[in-house]
Amino acid sequence: MTTQRRITIALLLLRLSVFVVMLMWTLDKLIRPEHAASVFEKYYFVGGLGRAITFTLGALEFVLLVGFVLGIAKRYTYGAVQFVSAA
Repeated sequence: MTTQRRITIALLLLRLSVFVVMLMWTLDKLIRPEHAASVFEKYYFVGGLGRAITFTLGALEFVLLVGFVLGIAKRYTYGAVQFVSAA
């Protein structure tokens, strides 16, 4: 196996693992928006997020993650995933 092939596989596995972790956070926003809103309030000091806002954030994050894992618009999706995971 060539070095380039190994790097390609390693980067794919890294992208998939980041996707799985971020997907859990996203599903929490979609399935239990009230829990996600309480997390925002407790850890980010952003209170008053309604169910609709939290659900919308989850939907947007899901679209971002799909673009990330498929490698669509890498320049933007990679940076946005890094920002969302760091926040």
